[in-house]
Amino acid sequence: MTTLFAGLALLFFLISVPLAAGKIPPNRLYGFRTPRTVKDERVWYPTNRIAGRNGIVFAMALALSAALSGFGILGGWLVPALVLFFLGGLMSTFVSASNIVNQVDKGGPLIDYRSSFERNRQHDAGKARDKLLDKLRKE
Repeated sequence: MTTLFAGLALLFFLISVPLAAGKIPPNRLYGFRTPRTVKDERVWYPTNRIAGRNGIVFAMALALSAALSGFGILGGWLVPALVLFFLGGLMSTFVSASNIVNQVDKGGPLIDYRSSFERNRQHDAGKARDKLLDKLRKE
């Protein structure tokens, strides 16, 4: 049981990290897919970031469960607790996705869901463009 939980924890972690980082574009195979998330990138990226973060938390819970079951702690409560924890994360993702869809429908999203890396990359690209334009104007 310990090996199974440890393997599942690693699998969930490896699946969740690219989603949380916003590296996976809309597709029909991988990610938190609903008709609305696949159709609109403004919904896809923030929803999948939340789903990825929830997946990472679930992976940590699985890893902790693997460790605890290796010591014989939690016994018969382990599987029901993990199922409830997983369902709670799934419901949290659905609620968050619904909120994001509502924000997009109202002209949002109201929150900038981009990572700091994406914001900095966009800012650096703007600075590089301005620098090049200044250089061209001087010539």
